[in-house]
Amino acid sequence: FMIAVMFALRADNPITLGATVGIFVAFTVIETILMLVTVPLWGRRALYAVQGLLAGALFFVLPNGNAIAPVLFVLLAAQAFFSFDPPEQIGWGIAYLASIFVLLFITAPTLEAVLGGMIYAGIFAFLWAVARALQRERIARAESQRLAAELENANAQLREYAARAQALAVAQERTRMAREIHDSLGHHLTVLSV
Repeated sequence: FMIAVMFALRADNPITLGATVGIFVAFTVIETILMLVTVPLWGRRALYAVQGLLAGALFFVLPNGNAIAPVLFVLLAAQAFFSFDPPEQIGWGIAYLASIFVLLFITAPTLEAVLGGMIYAGIFAFLWAVARALQRERIARAESQRLAAELENANAQLREYAARAQALAVAQERTRMAREIHDSLGHHLTVLSV
């Protein structure tokens, strides 16, 4: 935000400064809403689209907008990569990258636009790969926690069965000993009575 304001101040144009501050305030308000409020999926999509339009507007508002505005698209793409499922992640990434390419071709010389777009394409690919890796790790962690809980339940059942088996073995041994004592006592009493 401060860098964009510095760019706007260099223009010595109060309209440029006001527009830049207004765009960044709107961008920040939307970002705050996305962070603090549980927004339904359609609402997140709409807010990301509005933020994309605001980032695109910076290309035209700032005197050197193609230097700072693509960074906002990178932030938006990173956020989309972490907020949506893989097919939609790719869609948002392509939309933001296409926006950067188009806006660079409009506001910068062709070679600079191509090179800048390629750099941002590499950054987007890296961010998407990191987001996918983190999602896979999150899924694997959830699966391992689920399996650990199942294993703990199985161990608890096994301990319960072992305790029952031990109690049953003790009861069977007592029954065997009682029979033995009964038979021995009965035999001795029979011998005494004869």
